[in-house]
Amino acid sequence: MSEAERQAQARRERAARTLRENLQRRKQQGRARRAGDADEAVGLPAANGEVPTAATSTAAGDGALADAGSAGETAEE
Repeated sequence: MSEAERQAQARRERAARTLRENLQRRKQQGRARRAGDADEAVGLPAANGEVPTAATSTAAGDGALADAGSAGETAEE
C-alpha cells in the first residue's frame, strides 16, 4: 500500500469516527429533548466572562443556561 493510500485510509477512518461521534451526540440531544432536559453543550461562554441573562435563549428554546464547560463536552449515559 502506498503512502497516499495509507493517508486516504486514515482520512476515511477519521471521518467515520467523527460521523459516529456526531450521531451519538445528536441522539443524546434528541433523548434529552424528549425527556424535557436542557442540552448539556449549548455553546461557548461569553468572551468577557459574563453569564448571559435568562432572556438569552438556548438551542432547546427553554431559556435554561448550560455550564460554562468546553464546547466539546457532552453528557454520556
